[in-house]
Amino acid sequence: MKFIKRLLFAIILFGGFVLLYYKFNYFAIEKPNYKGYISIVDAIDIDDYAYISKKKSDIAKGELILVNNNTPYLFSENNDLVCVYDNKKSCYKVSDLNVTLEERVMEPLNEMMQEFYNQYAIDAVTVISGHRSYDFQESLYNNKIVEDGEIEAVKWVAKPGGSEHHTGYALDFGIYHNSGRSQDYKGNGKYQWINKNAYRYGFVVRYPEEKKEQTNIEYEPWHFRYIGKPHSFIATEYNMCLEEYIEYLKEFQFGEKHLRVTDGDGKQYEIYYTDNLDVPVPTDKQYRISGNNVDGFIVTVLDN
Repeated sequence: MKFIKRLLFAIILFGGFVLLYYKFNYFAIEKPNYKGYISIVDAIDIDDYAYISKKKSDIAKGELILVNNNTPYLFSENNDLVCVYDNKKSCYKVSDLNVTLEERVMEPLNEMMQEFYNQYAIDAVTVISGHRSYDFQESLYNNKIVEDGEIEAVKWVAKPGGSEHHTGYALDFGIYHNSGRSQDYKGNGKYQWINKNAYRYGFVVRYPEEKKEQTNIEYEPWHFRYIGKPHSFIATEYNMCLEEYIEYLKEFQFGEKHLRVTDGDGKQYEIYYTDNLDVPVPTDKQYRISGNNVDGFIVTVLDN
C-alpha cells in the first residue's frame, strides 16, 4: 500500500513538473495553429480598386521575390541597404561593419532578437552574413568547389546570381560569445526559440530539412529570409518553403478569389496575385506590392 501511495505521489509530482515546463517553455517555442484564421474571399467588388502601372523589371523587386539557382536575381542599384551595425540593438552582434540588409528588415530583426534576449539573456547570436554582391557569391561558390567538388558545393552554396543574399532580405546567424569562443548556429537548445518564433516577426527558415527536394539546398538552420507578415504566418502554418508558397499564391487571382488571414497580433490582411503590369490596389486601405521574380505581383492589403 505504501508503494502504491509513493508511486501515485511520484506520478503527480512528475505531472506537475511537466505542466510547469509547458507553461514556461512550450508556448515560447511552438507555433499555435493558425488554420482557423485563414480563409478565402470570393465575393470581390473590383470597382473598389484603382490601378498602378508597373514595369516588367518590378517583378524582380520586393520582399516576396523568389531567388534560387533556377530563378536568378535581377541586380539593381535601387536596394535600400543599411549597415546592420549602425541599426541593430545591443542584444545581438554583427560580425563586421560591412554587413548590410534591406532597411525594412532591421525593425523586425531587432524586435525578434530583443525578445530572444528577454527570454534567455543571451547576446551571443551574431549576424555573420547579409547582402552579397555577385562577385562575393562567386568567390564563395568557387572556393566550395575547390574544397568539396561541384556536386557537393551546389548543395550548400547557391550559384552566383542564384543566392538569396543578393536581395538583402536574407541573413545568416552564427554564435560568438563574449569570452571569444565562436560556434556554428544550429538552431538547437535555447536558440531553437528563434527558429520556432521567427515567423512571428516576418522571417522563415529558408531551407528546412524536409524541403531539400524543393529548394535543392541542404538544411540550413542558420539561414533566415524575411518575407513579411502575414506571409510568414501562412507559409509556416502550411509548412511551405518559399518555392511552394509563391506557387500557392498564384491560386488567388485578383477578382476571382482572395486570401484572407489574421496574424497573431490580430491584424487582418487580404492577399491576391496578378500577372498584369497594371496592378489593382484598394483605394481606401494600406497595401504593399511585391513582385515574385517569376511572372507577376503579390498585393498584401492591411484590412483593418
